[in-house]
Amino acid sequence: MGDFTNNTNILLVGKTGVGKSSLINYIYDKPGMCPTGDGKPVTGFGVHPITPFRYRSMMISPYDSSGFEGGEQIREWKRMLEEELKKNDAKEVKDWFHTIVYCISAESGRIDSFEENFISDIVRSGNKVIFALTKSDTVDEGKRGIMKSIIAERFGDHPVVEICNVAKRMRSGKTTMQFGRDDMLRTICRNFRVNLIFKAVRLQKLRLEDRISDFHHSVMKDFDDSVSIFTSFDDDFRNERETFFRRRYKLMVGEVLDELKFQIEEIDRITRNVLENLCCISVDSYMCRFKIDEILDFSRWKNVNEFWGGIFPLFRKRGEYRGIIASELRKVKVDFREKMNTVFGDVLSDSAENKKRTDFLLGFSRESD
Repeated sequence: MGDFTNNTNILLVGKTGVGKSSLINYIYDKPGMCPTGDGKPVTGFGVHPITPFRYRSMMISPYDSSGFEGGEQIREWKRMLEEELKKNDAKEVKDWFHTIVYCISAESGRIDSFEENFISDIVRSGNKVIFALTKSDTVDEGKRGIMKSIIAERFGDHPVVEICNVAKRMRSGKTTMQFGRDDMLRTICRNFRVNLIFKAVRLQKLRLEDRISDFHHSVMKDFDDSVSIFTSFDDDFRNERETFFRRRYKLMVGEVLDELKFQIEEIDRITRNVLENLCCISVDSYMCRFKIDEILDFSRWKNVNEFWGGIFPLFRKRGEYRGIIASELRKVKVDFREKMNTVFGDVLSDSAENKKRTDFLLGFSRESD
């Protein structure tokens, strides 16, 4: 997707005929940039990069996507987009779709269940959405307000921009003028950094349970693989298990924080070129919160060993010791989740605080709204 020095990738999505291609023509201010077709599909199946263009201090790289209609094609379209999003999420920050612009015709007056489910899925997977309310010139303010209320009720806090992509001459002789271009581009720029932070946090949250599951299985496997008919369950055995437990926990914490740190540092590096003097987030400061000594307790190990002394009750002892490890795992996992959710919350809070500075740093003012 090219150099990410001050570039943001925008994916346009929506039904056939809602005006995705004409929206691209409008924001480029080049009527022939993308072919348009009176409600008929004109964009080939898939996701297609469009030549980047500059807006103020940023380069904007749009990606057009084929629209969907009905029947079997809906499932193919959904599968194609989900695969494309998943593929991009696995890459570096520069390759993500930083914002998804979902185009909905103001004339429709509703969002059907398929669209609602699809939009909810892409938000859950870490994507911020800007809703482009296309053909806003063809309905009155009341109907536009209804559509905005529906969007807010179904999807929460996501920007909605009213758009008229194409100037038209009405039957009455009145000509409608294009509007919404600057609002759309300002919204993209204003949300640039916060969208990236939101996506980084969401991706880490989605991967968190897999990491916790790997941690759990590796600790239990270490115990199971270490036990034999000759195991004495003495202090040396306990110390080896505890050492492995601590080492594996530290590895899990390091993996999560290192990946989050790498992503945020890349986001900071890039957005600093566009939004100077932002207060960057230090993930290193969070490492000190993860102190396993405060929660890990193997003292019960000695009690079990004294109670079940001797060789005879080997299998019973094995079960007791395994239960101790499983119990400690439950405590550690609960604590880890709570601490990570606090970290994620702090990162998002810092990002929101920085967002307040964005208008000024990009040269926007309230008077320009």
